[in-house]
Amino acid sequence: MTVRQIESNMNSHQHGTRNTHHASRITITSTRCLRAWTSKLLWTFVLGVWSFSAPAALYTYNVNSAIPDNNTIGLTDSHTISGLLFDITDVRVTLNIAGGYNGDLYGYLRLNNSPLVVLLNRVGVTGSDPDGYADSGFSVTLAASAAHDIHFYQNFSPSYNGSGQLTGTWQADGRTDPLSSSRGSLSDFNGYNPNGTWTLFFADQAAGDQSTLVSWSLDITAVPEPVNVALAIFGGLAVLARLISHHRYLLALRPMWSGLNTLIRRGRSSLGLPFVCSFAPENLTPAFVPLTRCHAAPPRSGIAHRPA
Repeated sequence: MTVRQIESNMNSHQHGTRNTHHASRITITSTRCLRAWTSKLLWTFVLGVWSFSAPAALYTYNVNSAIPDNNTIGLTDSHTISGLLFDITDVRVTLNIAGGYNGDLYGYLRLNNSPLVVLLNRVGVTGSDPDGYADSGFSVTLAASAAHDIHFYQNFSPSYNGSGQLTGTWQADGRTDPLSSSRGSLSDFNGYNPNGTWTLFFADQAAGDQSTLVSWSLDITAVPEPVNVALAIFGGLAVLARLISHHRYLLALRPMWSGLNTLIRRGRSSLGLPFVCSFAPENLTPAFVPLTRCHAAPPRSGIAHRPA
């Protein structure tokens, strides 16, 4: 920002009486430079708003592959994504599985080398029912915020579409053992970097009836790392403090514009030269407005240089 500081002795005459010499220091901040600072401030806060936002990214994968019946090797579908923010805050998975026997299926989701999250583990299986639910297919969304666990969906008045697929939004099964009460959740991905390889796995663990993985979707919400948010905040506050500081000087010294113009004209007249002001941009802080050193420009050809 250009700041001009001129020290001079101002002599004035009023009604024939000469006032005593006095030194005055005038600091002026140009409106053009204020506009530059304002632009920087606006961009800082635009980027800050963008940093705090948590855009969701939706990825849908069409598979249309059969899940091998009674085969633990199963079906694996992996995809690599990039370009997302750094910390996961929410993951939702949509499954479209047609046919088969729901109580046969085991499936999980994994990001890179993170711990896997079990999506389905032989829904309906209990100590007294080793086969689980006999419904055919899923058209569901799995989310940590859902009200009920999909493992016991028949206990919660489920709905089905015309193809007989279970519908609705459910919590992931989360059980590594279908008889266990210990569960994981899709919220286990929170805090991980979402960029990398996501792997969906399904296996049919009992003979008879075959399911088909038609498609699946991954809905990821992520935010910047906290350190980047902090940097954006402090950067915006620093720019704001500088703008306020310089703007304060401008408002306070606006009445002095005419006096300064008169002073510059007198200086040019006495020297026969223009003034050249050099500005050092360091020390741009709210507490210290940088000084400007003004000196006479070298004389042009044919013009004598008279000292002030």
